[in-house]
Order: sequence, then C-alpha cells, then structure tokens
Amino acid sequence: LAAVGVSWFCSVDPWQSFTGLYGEHEGGVLSWLVAILVMNGLTGSEIPRTLVNCAVVAAVWSWLQWVGWEWSVPLGKLEPGRAHAALGGPVYLGNYLAVCAPLAWGTWKLPIVLSGILASGSRGALLGAAAGIAALKIKDRRILVGLAALALAALFFLPGKGPSNKGRLLVWKAAGGGILERAFTGWGPDNFVYIAQGYRTSEWDAVYKGPTGQPFKVTQGHAHNFFLELLCTVGFLGLVGFLKAFRWPKDRTRRAAVMAGAVCSMFNPLSLPVRLAMCSLFKHKAVAQPWERRALLALFLAGFVAW
Repeated sequence: LAAVGVSWFCSVDPWQSFTGLYGEHEGGVLSWLVAILVMNGLTGSEIPRTLVNCAVVAAVWSWLQWVGWEWSVPLGKLEPGRAHAALGGPVYLGNYLAVCAPLAWGTWKLPIVLSGILASGSRGALLGAAAGIAALKIKDRRILVGLAALALAALFFLPGKGPSNKGRLLVWKAAGGGILERAFTGWGPDNFVYIAQGYRTSEWDAVYKGPTGQPFKVTQGHAHNFFLELLCTVGFLGLVGFLKAFRWPKDRTRRAAVMAGAVCSMFNPLSLPVRLAMCSLFKHKAVAQPWERRALLALFLAGFVAW
C-alpha cells in the first residue's frame, strides 16, 4: 500500500489514480484500500466455502442472462453471446469462477461453476480453471509444467473474436513501452489508458474495428495481463511490494485456487472481486504497527497535496 501511495504521488493523473478509471473504479487508491481492509479482516476457514457459494449465484445469474431471462441486465445490452452476471464483464465473471473452481472440487457445485465459465465465453478463464484443478490433482511438477506449456500454446488457437489474440499482443507491446518509460513508480494506479493512448497506431485501429468498420476501443483501460499492468501503473516498487505482502498458502486447495487466478491474470485484467478473493486465500502480513499506519497516512496526504 505504501508503494501505491508513492505511485499516486508521481501519477500522471492523480485524480483518476485515486478514484479509478471512470466507469469501473476498480484499480485506484480507493480499491486498494478496500483490498487492504479485506486482507486484514478475512482470514478464517469459512472463506473458501463463502467464495464458492457466491460463485454458484454468479453462475446461475450468468445463465439467466445467457438465455434471456435476466430482466435487469438483458443479454442484448452486453457483448453478444457472453454473460457477465453482476461482475461488470464476461472476463471478470470468468476469472472469478475460475478461482472458485478448485475450491468447488468434489462437490455438486463444481458443474455449476464450470457452466458459468462457459456462459462467460472467456478462454483465459477456462485455462485458469483447468490449471487450478490440475494443480489440485497432479502432484508431479514436471507434468504440470508440460501441461502449462501446451495450454499456453493452445490458447491462441482456440476460437475467439477476430481482434482478441492480435489485440492482446498490441496491448502487451504498448505495456512494455510504458514500463520502460516509467519503470520505478509507474504511471499511477489505474492509468494504463494513458499508455494505450500514447502507443495507439494504425495497426491498433485496424485490429479494433466494430461491425460497421468504425474503430472502437482505440484505447484500452487494462493491459490484459495483471502483472504487466502492475508494472505499468504502480511500477517495479509496487510489484515488489505486492508480492512481498503475501505468503504462499499451505493448504493445497487454496494454492490451486491461487494458481487458477494467476493463470487468468496472464491474459486478462483481474477485477476487484477476483483480487479480493485471491487476497483472502493467501496468508498475508497485516498492517498492524502504529508507525506503519502513520507512514501510510502521510504518503496518502502527500499524494492528495500533489494532486
């Protein structure tokens, strides 16, 4: 959180870094504060069951959308053929359900969770769920590494929308340029859109065309890779701080769920619910010392004055 505060102080758009990207508000300082509250409060043994129960509700909701029975958010207003329940997008839904798939292993809830991933149409989520279940059932690490390599290679040959694969490559290339420009503190929390604007090219416009041939999504709010986005937005300092805040869980099921989320994060952004779910599964170091709290408060006040 201190690293996020430093990045906010140096942000190219401090207000957006505070509230998050307009329309989503998931990657700004406010959402990181929510994540810290969750990390300090949710460590009980009931967490996996709670996450799975929420996943079942989300999966059922997604199928209601998919068949056109969900009256509040009909599928016609969403990306064609892909449900999102109440998680803001099909990728976000798929990622959350993928994290919960290993937690639901051996119960009647697993088929429901997997059906929700299918309704989302997210290939990355399918791969993440498969990786999590494989990590749960296969103990030989060499087999896991081999399966992971095959799965990563196959992902780009699975059927998907025209710009899906090439668009990711363009976005990752832009992310690399953004990292080189501001490697230490990044561009500020949730400010990847500025990198996308700066690295937009004619090829970018050619890939992201709508049905009428008009360019759409000429900018991207996310890097389609959680770790690349961390490096872009909060810099190397933020990535190191994020990784050091966690301790690998000893429970095999929780490790498998975290593995599923990590695989999803290689291809997609992670929404706030997914990040909170993964945070709750880790063993983490709580912010308990008074001097740490005072230091964090000073950093955020400095960021606000800078804005």
